[in-house]
Amino acid sequence: MKENCNTCDPCEENFWNEVKEIVDNVKNYTKKDHEEKKKEVQDAFSEEESKNGK
Repeated sequence: MKENCNTCDPCEENFWNEVKEIVDNVKNYTKKDHEEKKKEVQDAFSEEESKNGK
């Protein structure tokens, strides 16, 4: 049985802090923000594929 533990190592604490920050940032996204990020990601991947000859 797993015991509940209220403490965690610094790496785990850092991980959860990063997750919380990302989630908080996404909560404030508008549809326009989402579309801009989507285009940014698509452009980045298309550039990478061009460099790799695909």
